Amino acid sequence: MLRNVPFLVIFYLFLICSCEATLSKKKKTKDKKKKSKKEDEVKVSLPEQTVFKRGLVKENITYTEITDNYMLYSKFHKNERRFEGEVLAYVTPWNSHGYTVAKRWGKFTMVSPVWFQIKRKQRGMYNVEGTHDIDKGWMKDLKRKEKPPKIVPRVLFDGWSEMEYKSLFSSEDEIETMTNEIVQVLKENNMDGAVIEIWSQIGHKYPEEVVHVVTHMAEIFHENDLMIILVVPPGLDRQKNVVTTFTAERFEQLVPHVDYFSLMTYDFSTNGGHIGPSSPVPWIILCVKFLDPEEKHRSKILTGLNFYGHMFSSLGASPITGKEYLEFLKLYKPAIEWEKSVAEHHSRFGNDQGQGIVFYPSLQSIETRLKTANIITKTGVAIWEIGQGLDYFYDVL
Repeated sequence: MLRNVPFLVIFYLFLICSCEATLSKKKKTKDKKKKSKKEDEVKVSLPEQTVFKRGLVKENITYTEITDNYMLYSKFHKNERRFEGEVLAYVTPWNSHGYTVAKRWGKFTMVSPVWFQIKRKQRGMYNVEGTHDIDKGWMKDLKRKEKPPKIVPRVLFDGWSEMEYKSLFSSEDEIETMTNEIVQVLKENNMDGAVIEIWSQIGHKYPEEVVHVVTHMAEIFHENDLMIILVVPPGLDRQKNVVTTFTAERFEQLVPHVDYFSLMTYDFSTNGGHIGPSSPVPWIILCVKFLDPEEKHRSKILTGLNFYGHMFSSLGASPITGKEYLEFLKLYKPAIEWEKSVAEHHSRFGNDQGQGIVFYPSLQSIETRLKTANIITKTGVAIWEIGQGLDYFYDVL
């Protein structure tokens, strides 16, 4: 029996305060921004071989294999891609190690720093907020790479009222003014396009209107040689019920205009208030088929690949990042079980006074999803987000 019963509560409450869900943001200090600009890893002796050659990509793993190897990626394979499709990597200021990951590895075809929000000030006036987060030195480092990734910051429609959306929907001039404000910021900062996050805010209520806005935005983006990527929700729940207005019809309407669709195939259990896996492979396949049943435009879909997990206990559920996962492993020394039906690893912890379960990505779970994307669904992937992962994950890419 475990002796750290009070720590179960303390540790879990710590996770609630420190972990980030897929879209939320912490308040950022100046110290954190400084940290994002430098290498933030302890120096270790890196192996020549990848995790495959070292026998670490497997179903039966132990916690010590993770804690002893999570920093040990191959020093000779940082720029050799295994995955055939497009790889979009999200980077957030509140998990600043992602900045280092984006510079260190040459495995990403697109990098999306989560910096911007578009705000409506009044009729005919819009402003892109978050420009203070722009790290020009980091961007220059990415541009100097042998195969530089496209830099496509996320633009979130944040804090809009329904009335403000209706004003946007009702005016072509408003759409143009709003889009031109975004384009100006992208061009001024030598960026390659943007990831647009609007559907989860209002698209479920006004699907046709949002399709029109995105279509118009895409025209202006392309006129300025900029890419546009649209974030879209998964279409089905655990009972295979349709839970979105972003259907195959909407996808078909936007395919001629949008460069890629970032499909949020994660939070499978927590979105439904259940305890369980984050992103079961059979569900991922169904969600891709739901959008494109005839396999005509799969290369434009970027299947969501979570690099965070979830901790479940009697207190509820909370996201867990790589740092907290390692602390959990070192404290509880749990057995790690492979659930074949969903292709995810999980660990149970606790005692007769309190129990819980943790789902967190593994080398095997990531490799299974990449194979699924390459062979079965024939899509790219979008990683949320690289600051939350473990360094040896990138050997698999």
